[in-house]
Amino acid sequence: MKNILLSCIILVVTTITINAQLTVGFKAGLSYSKLEGPSEMFQGDELETKKLSSGFHVGATFNLKITDLFGLRSGLIFNQKGGSYTFKGSSNYFFRNEDPDPPTWLVGTRDMSYKMTNAFIDIPFTAFVKLGPLELHGGVYASILAAGSAGGELIFNGNSRLSGNPVEEIIQTLDYNYYTNTARGASGSLLNYMVDGEQVFAPSIVGAYFDFEEKDGSFLKTFDFGLTAAFNFFINEGLYVGIDLQYGLADLTNDKMDQSYSQLNNDLTRPLLDDKDSNLALNFSIGFSF
Repeated sequence: MKNILLSCIILVVTTITINAQLTVGFKAGLSYSKLEGPSEMFQGDELETKKLSSGFHVGATFNLKITDLFGLRSGLIFNQKGGSYTFKGSSNYFFRNEDPDPPTWLVGTRDMSYKMTNAFIDIPFTAFVKLGPLELHGGVYASILAAGSAGGELIFNGNSRLSGNPVEEIIQTLDYNYYTNTARGASGSLLNYMVDGEQVFAPSIVGAYFDFEEKDGSFLKTFDFGLTAAFNFFINEGLYVGIDLQYGLADLTNDKMDQSYSQLNNDLTRPLLDDKDSNLALNFSIGFSF
């Protein structure tokens, strides 16, 4: 019985393979994405906002047409994903270039925002059903992070933690490269401030790990995976426009490098955040299938 069943399966697969048509194509378009995850809270208020930001995608598609109505599709797509991030609320600021005991630090309000731009190589695997000019897809995807960066600004207004005296507003440029930046990494000019009668300094440009004494991997993980669904409308036999949604299932952030900006441990280090941040992307494409 098992041999008969196996023979039937082999016959069906062989028949499909013989009748299937392998074609290639390409697609390109705009991508809108963000990191989806919980917001840091302080006294019941949400301190973080994560919004969609725009990018682009382009790549090749591979179609295995099994019947006139059903087939399989994969591809190799360069996809620019990321998101806009804002933190606004109660926080603290340490002057990292000095190592006094106790350290020089402020309490006040942090207004930090940046746009994250990450370069992914997407490999989708979907099955599709064609209904006239409409094509419906469903399946999974895997992604490899090739590069990750972000740019923005930090504005901090606060007072000395020791005396409560106000300190001049701190403004820094955020220039993040998640792969190459080092712990305590900074550049640009040194800005000087007076805190309780003492002169301290802060760099004008800071990297992704400026607040860390040691770097334990990248803030972003290398691999991502999730679910995907798509809707294509064929203008003619080859040309189509489409929309596809990617819902990430993996936690894309490294918990060892994901820190709180509102809380402090007893040793004045920032607590690490053990939460899940996943990719959410909506891609609008124009493509051609040969």
